[in-house]
Amino acid sequence: SHWLQHVAVILKGASTVARYVGERGVSLLVHCSDGWDRTTQLTSLAQLMLDPYYRTFDGFKVLVEKEWLSFGHKFRDRLG
Repeated sequence: SHWLQHVAVILKGASTVARYVGERGVSLLVHCSDGWDRTTQLTSLAQLMLDPYYRTFDGFKVLVEKEWLSFGHKFRDRLG
């Protein structure tokens, strides 16, 4: 299934996004080919890297609401 490679690619992408936003102060538009999984994974992980608030319990709840639920992530399809 190559899941470890997938995780490595997502982490590398999120790190790139975080670097551009955090160190260079650049605004980015992130949109991946399918739009449902990778886009949300990249933006959520980048925010976790950039803002310690999202690493708290309350912040993580806000992040899931903002990036996953309001975006319309297909949890039911992904979780069986």
